[in-house]
Amino acid sequence: MKKDLFPAIFHRSHPSLHVSWIIWSTLLLGAAQVPTELPGLVSFYDTDLDLGEIEGVFQFVKATSEANIDNYNVYWGSSATVKLLPFIQLTANGLPPSYTVPANTLVPSSATHFLVYSSNSFGEAATASSLAFTDRHLPVEGPSAVAFTDTDEKHGEVTGTITITRASSESDITDYVLYWGSSPTSFLSYIVALPVASSPLTYDFNGALVPTGGTHILAYSMNAHGLNEASIASVSAYDRALPEENATSLSFTDLDLVKNEIGGFITVGAAVDESIITGYALYFATSSDGPPGPFVGLATATGSDVAYFLPTDTAMPSSYPYLLVRSRSADGEMDNGIGIPLVDRYVPQYQAQAISFQDEDLLSGFIAGTVEVTAAATETDITKYGLYFADMFQQPVSLIVDLEQGSYLNYSIPAGTSKPSTAEYLLVLSGNHFGYMTTGVSMTLVDSAYPINLPSQIQFDDLDMDAGEIGGSLTVMRATDESDVTSYTAYYGSSSTADSSTQVQLIGEISIASLPGASTSAVFTISLNTIPPTATHLLAFSKNAVGESLSGISTSLVDKTNFFPTVAVSSVAFADADSVVQQVGGSVTWLAPANTAGLTHYSVVFAQDASGTGRLTMCASIAIGIQSCAIPLGTSLGSGLSTFTHIIVFTNNGFGEGPGQAITLTDLAAPVAIVSSVTFVDTDPGTGQVGGTVAWAAPANPAGASQFTEYRVYLTETWAESLGENEEEQGCY
Repeated sequence: MKKDLFPAIFHRSHPSLHVSWIIWSTLLLGAAQVPTELPGLVSFYDTDLDLGEIEGVFQFVKATSEANIDNYNVYWGSSATVKLLPFIQLTANGLPPSYTVPANTLVPSSATHFLVYSSNSFGEAATASSLAFTDRHLPVEGPSAVAFTDTDEKHGEVTGTITITRASSESDITDYVLYWGSSPTSFLSYIVALPVASSPLTYDFNGALVPTGGTHILAYSMNAHGLNEASIASVSAYDRALPEENATSLSFTDLDLVKNEIGGFITVGAAVDESIITGYALYFATSSDGPPGPFVGLATATGSDVAYFLPTDTAMPSSYPYLLVRSRSADGEMDNGIGIPLVDRYVPQYQAQAISFQDEDLLSGFIAGTVEVTAAATETDITKYGLYFADMFQQPVSLIVDLEQGSYLNYSIPAGTSKPSTAEYLLVLSGNHFGYMTTGVSMTLVDSAYPINLPSQIQFDDLDMDAGEIGGSLTVMRATDESDVTSYTAYYGSSSTADSSTQVQLIGEISIASLPGASTSAVFTISLNTIPPTATHLLAFSKNAVGESLSGISTSLVDKTNFFPTVAVSSVAFADADSVVQQVGGSVTWLAPANTAGLTHYSVVFAQDASGTGRLTMCASIAIGIQSCAIPLGTSLGSGLSTFTHIIVFTNNGFGEGPGQAITLTDLAAPVAIVSSVTFVDTDPGTGQVGGTVAWAAPANPAGASQFTEYRVYLTETWAESLGENEEEQGCY
């Protein structure tokens, strides 16, 4: 607070004293009436550290005798004897005189002393007690700037010269003080004090440790009264440092298997301490410890192991057979590192010339025999040949054997070797210790085997009524899958077990090629033949170039004689109670003939048409008087060309089977909806050929059906045709 002239100060500072200062006139009284006793020792300590302002307790020792003293008048003075302005008046009341100087009290210009005079109504003493007071204050100005650059590359230490730019006025400065700081204004620890007379105004660090949290260097001005903490000069104490920790590991596996080319992932093990590491510099190098050659790339440090992808087709650097990694910080990288040999992994360029094989294992799904391999014309870089099963795209499915280069290249596949279901080729790949070529020489794998797809049914009705003789048509229903079948054979047999041991006499052989395209069966004609003595059954087998199927199907040989029933049942009915598509179950019912005399039982069959083709007996003998046949739930209707479409109920007597009554077999779960949004784009460029994907939107399941079981896709001459002689079934299910 600024101070006015003394009277105003007095009045403001002592409101209880309503005394007005006057200019004293010298009375024409004797000098003996003016006080002669002086106050004692005067003291004051300034606690206000601003220049030109004071604060504190002003006090002095009262005069030895105050008998002739009314007041003590205190003045600002420019010396011990020269008054400037009134300061305060204190009453002489016998108590120790004291006055608390308020904060921010302004010191008048040129004032250097306090002068204390004794006074009474006659005037002031001729002399005063005095005190040369000190206006305690901090330096007004701080240093203009401070500069420092670390030249030490060791982490946690600094080296270099701190340079202080002096304050523009140093009149009240005795020293400059340096501190470590945690920010531009917060100090941590003392460094040094430099006298203002120092020249140059510098201080040298030489490997000084940076305190924890130290980020700045702070410079203060100082005098005997303290530091100027308002005007601080600061500089960031950036600790320049190179890493001291190498990566813990380095690995690389070449995934580019072309000779003289490399590529793949380089893996760098993180350094134990990554506090200043920003990345790992990768180089091709002449040795495991350098010097570095061409720069490869920089893997950014993440706190854990990192990977850098070296692009495939990168040329193998012929003069730099090593890979080197160096830790890097923001200030540079280490001058050493760790390295590993750079291994160019490559596979051979030349494939075997040929492969041959003939399957000698005649069981389907198994192969055996000798594979003969003709070595590559040039076997450079080849140490072995891999023999594989391969899929339809001639890609390896499984390794059969490795054949060492330079050895006998034939291999005998043991009998009973299972053929993978997806294997369609045998493939030979040239290889070495790095791997195999991706292409090789191949051949179609033919599984030579007896047929495993058998005729689906066999049926015979004797038309010769003579005992011991038979005649008529033996109908053999074709196999659902004829991929391994070229013909069908029929035999008289001695048992219901159909194999080579029960064959009595050959009836005939019919090739598939001779059958009409839409036929579902092969029909053998038996012309009034005498039954071989041991024959009890008729047998049918599938056959191909290898031979007949090891097993077949059979039906009992019934020699019909005399008269057969002539009456038939009526009102045959069946309600499917099975909700699964292509399965039925429920009860077949009928009405008995008006006259059942001579009948012994009823029989019920499923058939592929109303004539009884491909029939399957469901109830062999239902007693007269019972007029139903229970069909178990889950009974299959077959599939494809062998689907059952009719139910036939026959009357029977001791001579054989009478007329049958047929109804259409309705699968209540059969789908009734059709697909929609059928699309096809031909991707086959050949004329007269097509290829591509047929797509469609599935319909909702029809009522009573739990699911669809298949879709069928056909090629037709017109969009409206149903499957017939002009259609090709493509086998898309």
